[in-house]
Amino acid sequence: MESFLPFINREQCCKIWLNDIMYIRQEGRMTSIVTEKETYCSYEKLKDMEAHLDKRFYYCLKKVIINFENVAVMKEQTIYFKNGDIIALGRQNYVHTRQAFAAYLLQQKQN
Repeated sequence: MESFLPFINREQCCKIWLNDIMYIRQEGRMTSIVTEKETYCSYEKLKDMEAHLDKRFYYCLKKVIINFENVAVMKEQTIYFKNGDIIALGRQNYVHTRQAFAAYLLQQKQN
């Protein structure tokens, strides 16, 4: 059974499939779930969403969780996603994220 993140706000209730999520970003009180086709906005906190996520998701910044499955390339302190979005990181965050991504890729290759 494929995993999903339940999304509920005033306008809609739906399932957001984990495979479709590029990244999740919190800005102020608003949290945005970015997929390839749509961006869902809610006042739910990242910590509350975290319980529905699995090992392919990683905090690259304090308020940004990325989906390693949808990362196309990481280079020059920037993460490039399959949908064309980019996230620039500071040096330390980039190093940690790149190491975690490399470990994730090696683990996927072994499975």
